[in-house]
Amino acid sequence: MSDTARSVAEIMNGLRVVTALLRTAEHAWPQGLREELGGLDAPESEALAALLHRSTHETANQLAEALREIDKLLAQVQVRRKFAHFNAQQFDRIVRQGWSLPLVQELQGELPASNLSELSAQMKQVCQEWALLR
Repeated sequence: MSDTARSVAEIMNGLRVVTALLRTAEHAWPQGLREELGGLDAPESEALAALLHRSTHETANQLAEALREIDKLLAQVQVRRKFAHFNAQQFDRIVRQGWSLPLVQELQGELPASNLSELSAQMKQVCQEWALLR
């Protein structure tokens, strides 16, 4: 990794810090704007309030949603990595179709070195772990 490269975990932590800072700013800007305006009834105050709201509240919400989606995708990658002996197409068939004896037998034909009962147990585990991610 180069000096500027960061792990995904470090990047995610940084984005969580940014989200927290936006949440803090979201709660602080109304008072700050009142103080900035000093009681002045300026026509720009509505536009300022809208921009501050959008810049803090809406941005924090969008970032938090993106973080949830990234976390889910990373968890899915971890499950795929754990069961890397299944290729992508086999894995997708398992999670799409669920466990069934015909699918176990079909995949054993594709993975002849696999023990039928172990293959069956692994497929059940894939289904269970994938279901927890939904």
